[in-house]
Amino acid sequence: MVFVNDPLDMHPSAKALATAGICANSQGFFWEMREKLFQLQPKTEKDMSALLPQVPLNRADFEKCLKDEAAIGRQVIEKDLARTNSLGLKGTPSFAIGLADSNDRITVKKLMTGSLPLEAFQDALNDVMK
Repeated sequence: MVFVNDPLDMHPSAKALATAGICANSQGFFWEMREKLFQLQPKTEKDMSALLPQVPLNRADFEKCLKDEAAIGRQVIEKDLARTNSLGLKGTPSFAIGLADSNDRITVKKLMTGSLPLEAFQDALNDVMK
């Protein structure tokens, strides 16, 4: 499973929140940060600071990453946006299901968009694995 950032233009804090995920990932806590971001939906930097105690990361390193590495966050986001565009992913959440070769290149077999039931993913995975 790969997570790709696709911050929506209509959400003014989306890129800052994506950068928070990138910085949390640098400490190995991406999924914990992602869960809290989606659960608490912070709108401001102050809101984001309030959720930090709920994620077991080094706060000083995290805040330094947000300030000093914002350009790296932008590079990651731009690369992710290029990837979503090349795959034709048009909504959030979107899923590209496929098979990886020995070089970790993915051949996409099926695109899915939206919050779908588990059965839809099971069916898609079964189709791809045939």
